[in-house]
Amino acid sequence: MLVSKPKGFVDGTPAPTGATEERVVVDIFGSEAEEGHTAKLDPQEDAWERIAPPAEGRYSLKLFPSEGKEKCVSINYKTGRGGQKVLENGQPVFESYSINIESRIVSDNEDSNNVPVFASVSTRIGRGKSISTAAGLLVKLGYGDKLNPDKEYSDKAIAKAVVMALLKEPVIPNNWLDWKYGYRGKDGKWKNVFKTMADFPVDEEGEYIANPTITTDSGSREEVFAKLYVREWGGVGSTQAKPVEAVVVEEEAAPAPKAAPVATPKKKTTPAPAPPVEELTEQDEEELVL
Repeated sequence: MLVSKPKGFVDGTPAPTGATEERVVVDIFGSEAEEGHTAKLDPQEDAWERIAPPAEGRYSLKLFPSEGKEKCVSINYKTGRGGQKVLENGQPVFESYSINIESRIVSDNEDSNNVPVFASVSTRIGRGKSISTAAGLLVKLGYGDKLNPDKEYSDKAIAKAVVMALLKEPVIPNNWLDWKYGYRGKDGKWKNVFKTMADFPVDEEGEYIANPTITTDSGSREEVFAKLYVREWGGVGSTQAKPVEAVVVEEEAAPAPKAAPVATPKKKTTPAPAPPVEELTEQDEEELVL
C-alpha cells in the first residue's frame, strides 16, 4: 500500500470536510485489497440523484461535537463595518466562542433516521439578552438549575461545558427541523431566499421541491438545494427530556482574552417518542459544578 497526501481526490475534486490528510492507495488487483461490504444494486437508480431532506417537523436528535472535541470550537472576533476585524495593538479582539454540533435524527422511520443535521451555538450574549445560545443549550440538556444567576461565567467555561455535554452524545426530543436556503450576494450581504419549507415551490402533485431553480442577484439561473436546520431546539422547557450525565465545569477566575432533480418527501415523518424524564441523582448533583 502507498500513502499519499493529496489536496483532493485523483479526479481533482477536493477532499470532504473532516477527511484526514493521509489517503491510502491500494492495488485493487493485489492480495492486500479487502473485499469490503456486499450489497444489492439497482442499475435503474440514478447514483447522483440527491434525496430531499426529511419534511419540516419535530424530531429527536442525538448530538455530537462536530469533528471531535479538539476541532468543534472556534473563535469569533469582533468586527466593524464591512466585516473587518476590530484590532487593538495590532491584534484582533476576542468576542466569543462558537461550538459546532453534528446531530443525527433518531426515528423509527428509516427515511429520516440517522439523517445528519448541523448546527452551532455561541457564547455571545446578544443585545437585550441575558443568556447565550451555548448556555441555552445547557438548559435544554437539563442543566438550567445549575446556572446560578448570581455568578459570572466566562466564555471558556460555558464552551467547555457544552463540549463536555456533547461528548456524552445526548438525545434531545421534540426539535423543530425545517428547510431553508440562502446565499451571499454580489454585494457581500446574505440573501435569505427560502426561510422555511413552506417558502419552497411545489410540483403538480403539491409536493415541495427541494431543488428549485432560482435567479440570483447577478441575474444567473442556478439550481439550489434545501438545507435542513434546527429551527427550534427541543429538550427541557419544550417537552420531556432525558438529562445527560453530569459534566464538571470549571468556573473561570478571569474572562477569556479579548445539480440534478431530487426526490421530494411524500409526507412528514413522525419523530421517535420522547424518552422519559430522569432526574439528576444526588451523586450527579455533587459532581456537576457550574
